[in-house]
Amino acid sequence: EFHEVKPTEGKFKCCFRMYLLWLVDFSSTEYAPFADLYERACQAGSYYSMRDDEVQSFTAGVTMPSVSIANAREIGEIDQPSIRVYGGKRPAVLWNQAFDVVCRQPFELQHFPFDHQPLRMELQQNDSITWDLFDLSVAIVQFKQPVLRLPDWRMLEPEVVRGSPPHKN
Repeated sequence: EFHEVKPTEGKFKCCFRMYLLWLVDFSSTEYAPFADLYERACQAGSYYSMRDDEVQSFTAGVTMPSVSIANAREIGEIDQPSIRVYGGKRPAVLWNQAFDVVCRQPFELQHFPFDHQPLRMELQQNDSITWDLFDLSVAIVQFKQPVLRLPDWRMLEPEVVRGSPPHKN
């Protein structure tokens, strides 16, 4: 949800929920201590939602993807992270959390106040240790109805730029 767009200040503010999903091998050394969560998901027939204490234990015990918004000026957590474990033939973990963020955005104002600009949220993986473990891909982008009703609203396809950081070349 977009709260405000301030072209003259070069920023916009929005509220969003980030979901991170990755496949897990619960027989591996790293994830084996949490195999009981996988068993609960299988018993439930789909997934198991971790309690807050389990989330803390899990995030402290395994390598987690570290993702940030590169063009964020300010970021605030709206809620605590929650994690689901999915059972079945392809076990997976789904982490999610809601944020309020103010993003930097250069606006090329040619015909103010009638300009239109794409708003960019630049997601990146932060931790070089996890670059080979996790693949950051944008799968779904959802917006609340009020945004979709704006007269100048147009959804652009997410742009994925892959590559090595400059210091790895």
